[in-house]
Amino acid sequence: MNDNSRFKTMFKSFILFVTLIVLTFYILFKDGNITAIFDTIKNVNLNYIFLAVMCMCLFLSLEGINIIRNVNLLGYNLGFFRGIKYALVGFFFSAITPSSSGGQPMQLYYMNKDKIDLSHGAIALFIELASYQFNAVLIAVTSFIINFSFFTTKVGNIKYLLFIGISLNALVFFFIFFAIFSKKLMPKAVNLITAILTKLKYKKVESFKEKADKEIAEYKQAADLIKKEKLSLLKTILITFFQLNFMHAVSFFVYKSFGLDTYNIIEIITIQSVLYSSVAALPLPGGIGASEGGFLTLFKFFYPMGLVSSGMLLTRGINFYLFVLISGTAVTIYTLNYIRKSSNAVKV
Repeated sequence: MNDNSRFKTMFKSFILFVTLIVLTFYILFKDGNITAIFDTIKNVNLNYIFLAVMCMCLFLSLEGINIIRNVNLLGYNLGFFRGIKYALVGFFFSAITPSSSGGQPMQLYYMNKDKIDLSHGAIALFIELASYQFNAVLIAVTSFIINFSFFTTKVGNIKYLLFIGISLNALVFFFIFFAIFSKKLMPKAVNLITAILTKLKYKKVESFKEKADKEIAEYKQAADLIKKEKLSLLKTILITFFQLNFMHAVSFFVYKSFGLDTYNIIEIITIQSVLYSSVAALPLPGGIGASEGGFLTLFKFFYPMGLVSSGMLLTRGINFYLFVLISGTAVTIYTLNYIRKSSNAVKV
């Protein structure tokens, strides 16, 4: 896929993303008093809002640390801010594409622009993604068990949707795991694609096969190197555990910002983690609609009547929409810099 078609696809995803936002908030608030909700939000404790924003900053920072550690194991010497760059790229494109499908491909695209081999970037991102999926499922399953009585007696049939969502995430994890550690999966996938292209009479099948085989060989070498670094893998898993819990903690600090203290941080985080894992695999950009509706359904038991909508707006505003804006601005700056450098190179 060339740059023009790549960004046309992303533009279409962005239009879908904006459309879903408009529809979601129209459906959720068409019968509500939106003015009263915003009046309530204006009176929250800003110290807790600051802590919530800092949690998201830590979420992105820890992802950047994991990415750079894995890339540097393969012979590179990249700094912390390069990791932040790839984390922001991943957040933005995951947010605007269904099932977060655009995040890793676009991270790989920007890595390649920075002279990181595709195979090296791919294995580094696979390791980070596998750790992310493993922790997301582990935290969600543990949280579901801790709150088993709540989910089975209070939320009705939504418990089945939550279970399906967690199960889908578990399947994604196992696929990624086998993609990293199986020596047969990747070659079989390439052979399948080659067979399809041959039937479609694609003219450059041999060229594709040759290039793919070369990338797989380099991918295997990189995977073998990283698999030997067991301490580094353990660090990645542990850091991802804290990374996800920082994101889930946004819900708690928003809850506290309203002056509420009936429920503790463990109770709020465990409910949020189940909600997150349940909607993450849905074919919706950023889980838009499902995340908002799920929050209102689950957290109405934790907020006083009349506050849950305000809590949802602030929580989603901080852990999603604010950082879509920040990461989107960063991606625009990165892209303009690449264009400027390319123009200067042509002139020279």
